[in-house]
Amino acid sequence: MKKRHVYPIVRYDEYLSEHDVDISMLISVVKVLDDEGSVEQEAQRLNALRPDNGSRYWATLSRMAVVAD
Repeated sequence: MKKRHVYPIVRYDEYLSEHDVDISMLISVVKVLDDEGSVEQEAQRLNALRPDNGSRYWATLSRMAVVAD
């Protein structure tokens, strides 16, 4: 099985950490891009939209399995 790089944008909802919730409720994948050049810009754009809303975004690197036809 082949794998290729993808670039997820992850959000951490800091404001929820004040509540008694599982950590899985604090972190979510918002988008997955296949362009390394644009993922960092998109994370910065999301952070700039509402910097005081208690959420933070960052770009990460991951791999996706590609199933051959």
